[in-house]
Amino acid sequence: MRAVDTMQRLNRHALHGSESGHEVFIEDVRDPDGRMYRIEYRCRQDGTGANAWVLHNPWGHDPYDYGDSHLSASGFICLGTGASHDDSPFDLDTAVKRTRLWCTGYSFLREHGLTRTRQMLPDW
Repeated sequence: MRAVDTMQRLNRHALHGSESGHEVFIEDVRDPDGRMYRIEYRCRQDGTGANAWVLHNPWGHDPYDYGDSHLSASGFICLGTGASHDDSPFDLDTAVKRTRLWCTGYSFLREHGLTRTRQMLPDW
């Protein structure tokens, strides 16, 4: 399936463009308390190799280490094992769903701290 079709199914309001041979999508994700994140996804035309970056974090600066927040200084979100800035084992559908969960988990982390987050989300 084409990445454009996948994102149209997931969020028909997402912005779309192409850059350096990749499909680029931008969407706003609202956490359960209404905080808005702006997320950028990049993938191949067929939707493979999908990664995500935070363009706007409603919490501002991330005080946690990358291993605790899964968020790099560049805004790269670690979606799971094997993901790097340059490539990913995830397709766009998986990346979008994991990123939306990450937004909720990250807000929980900021509200309740690392210990409570790991109690609620053991794989965090």
